[in-house]
Amino acid sequence: MGIVDSKGHLYLKEDPEVWIKNNPASRLALVTSFRLNLENGVEEIAESIGELTHLIHLVFRWCRSLKRVPNAITRLHKLEHLLFHSCSRLEELPANIGNLVSLTHLQLSHCEDIKFLPNSIVNLSKLTSLTLCHCVSLVELPANIGQLASLTHLKLSSCRNIKSLLMSVANLPNLTSLSLSSLSLSEIPYNLGDLKKSLTRLDLSYCNNIEFLPNNIANLSNLTSLSLICCNSLIELPSNLGQLKSLSYLELYYCNKIKSLPDSIKDLCSLDTLIINCCDSLTHLPINLNVLHLKLLNFCPRFLPNGLINLKYLRVNICSCSDESFVNWKDPYSLQHLAISSCFSHCNYILKVPASLNQFVNLQVLSLHYKKRFVELPANLVGLAHLCLLDIQHSSISCLPWSITKLRRLRHLMLPKDFRLETLSYELNISVIISVNERHVRKTWEELKTEIGQLPIPFGGEITNDAAQNPSIMSHPGYLWLKENPSQWIINNRNLLKLVRFLDLEYVELTDSIMQFSELTHLCLDIAADICLPDNYFVTFTRLTHLSLHFFSVGKHKSITHSLSKLSNLQTLHLHMHHSVLLANFNMPVSLKYLSLSYCNNMRPLYDSLEKLTNLKTLDLYSCV
Repeated sequence: MGIVDSKGHLYLKEDPEVWIKNNPASRLALVTSFRLNLENGVEEIAESIGELTHLIHLVFRWCRSLKRVPNAITRLHKLEHLLFHSCSRLEELPANIGNLVSLTHLQLSHCEDIKFLPNSIVNLSKLTSLTLCHCVSLVELPANIGQLASLTHLKLSSCRNIKSLLMSVANLPNLTSLSLSSLSLSEIPYNLGDLKKSLTRLDLSYCNNIEFLPNNIANLSNLTSLSLICCNSLIELPSNLGQLKSLSYLELYYCNKIKSLPDSIKDLCSLDTLIINCCDSLTHLPINLNVLHLKLLNFCPRFLPNGLINLKYLRVNICSCSDESFVNWKDPYSLQHLAISSCFSHCNYILKVPASLNQFVNLQVLSLHYKKRFVELPANLVGLAHLCLLDIQHSSISCLPWSITKLRRLRHLMLPKDFRLETLSYELNISVIISVNERHVRKTWEELKTEIGQLPIPFGGEITNDAAQNPSIMSHPGYLWLKENPSQWIINNRNLLKLVRFLDLEYVELTDSIMQFSELTHLCLDIAADICLPDNYFVTFTRLTHLSLHFFSVGKHKSITHSLSKLSNLQTLHLHMHHSVLLANFNMPVSLKYLSLSYCNNMRPLYDSLEKLTNLKTLDLYSCV
């Protein structure tokens, strides 16, 4: 601070008068960028700032007591950027600010006491950008603002006392971007269409009082982007909207009074992206939309229109009617990227991924969002022959359908952190790159499968829903997933006991009945805090090669860690401990090849035993201290 760096930057927290007096003119000439952050109580600064004649950038930031800036800054004829940020008591700018002949950017943000801008601002012949944000006392712009011939960007945001916009704004001949967000406007100037040759971006977000847009907005022949976010009073869009031949981006968020889009929207020949989010009254879209990227958030996919023959990207929410989603869509062949999530109204429900995915024969990317809503994929994915990337890292899917092995073009598989890697089929393409969310795993299947081992196919084939009376059974060979007491399942399915190789129990009451699964090689348990397991609980599972345990307190499960070393065939161990402390006698079998620990405290027992694990290939530690 107080030193001019090699790039000409100077930063001070006090009136620069003393610094300027103590430095020769040759040093003052080196200063091209000056940031001033005044201490509280400093209401004005000296005129000597005008001696920094080589300034290009001048920033007043967090000068909370500053009320006025000296007229001397108008002598800074090389100044290009002037910024005031959080100067909350600043009342006015110098009346002759128009003398800054080189100024190109003027910005005032969170300057709550500014009530007006000086009329001389129209003399800033090189000004290209004017930004006014959170200037809550500002009532209007200078009447002659249309004379700023070089202005290309005008942004007015959260200046809530500006209740009308001067028609002279439409006289700005080179204006390309106009942002009028969070203003109290009740209408848009009817002559806005006069900006037809220059305006490319229009943002009217959070203008809650606007009910209609002027029809001559369709004259904006070069407009490429239109944003309407939280325009709660907006009733409809102009019927001639389709005349915006250059429009490529249109977004509507929380426009709850719009019931339909004009049919002319299908004439938007350049439309690339259409985003509709939480427009509750909008239930249908016009047919034959010429759009490449479509995002429909909280909008039921049953209402997808026909004629989306060019659609490449679709982001959509599904709800309780998901079984019907996409079924009636007649134009699925162009789609290359599909992203699915759940809508707000069904955020607490388990949802099905539509079985009709197979119709998207050219799909290259499939992604699922909202972790707890999706627990499985459709059994048959064979139709997705061109799929290159499957992203389920933000889901609760722990097992993939067998048909994934038929996707020969699959190159990337992104999995959630609790995915059961052991369930991946050895038939999977060995070049597939597998990454696991939050677990620092990113390897090819060829590398990974040598570490985690294979889930063997039991004699007698798959355990299917048709073969068992319990719907929790998954379609994978030998894989059983239960969310209830296993005792009842055993009673109903004794003939299947010896077929079960992989047992996945989630928050169930454990009893000795689990011992009857004598052929287990893989066991995954989510253990509630109030469950106490008997000593040497796992020793009876002599074939066990993979063990995954999620529990809240090791103190209640000392027998678990005591018995681990006796599992002579164990190759993979995953412990998710919820910030429990590892016990001092924490021992593991020498056969272990893959060890993963999550949320473990006191890692010293692990480090002491590592030298005994001569077969260990991979050690994965996540949030361990």
